[in-house]
Amino acid sequence: MNLVHSDDGRYDAFLCFLSYNGNVTVSAEHSGLSLSAVRRRQGLSKSFAEAMDNAKEAAADRLRFEAWQRAVHGEDIPYYYQGVQVGSKRRRSDQLMAQLLRVLSQHETILDKDETSRADLAGQLADKLARLSAADAKGDEGQTD
Repeated sequence: MNLVHSDDGRYDAFLCFLSYNGNVTVSAEHSGLSLSAVRRRQGLSKSFAEAMDNAKEAAADRLRFEAWQRAVHGEDIPYYYQGVQVGSKRRRSDQLMAQLLRVLSQHETILDKDETSRADLAGQLADKLARLSAADAKGDEGQTD
């Protein structure tokens, strides 16, 4: 991660914490900063604000990956008998899988709409360019040098 240089390193520590937990308040506390100091710097420094956005996105990526891991690969649930682990069973989360699929489907729908919008815009632009070319051609026919 590209860190934003600070004199004492607390803001760099803040960004590291933020990239793991995604929580501004907790990251500020762990790095020895007040929330108001973080917000002030965020407002004053575009590079720091961008670094915060990148750190939050990294935390969100970690969370999405963990959710996917639990849904697809599951987690080991230990079984005990008289206080001694005697085995384990891998449990996958169908509910989490359904939720991930729902989000993915919504994302694909948005992308499809974007593609449709792009195609519509491209078609409109092509039509306008054709009309402009036709108008230019008509204008050129009436002119003599």
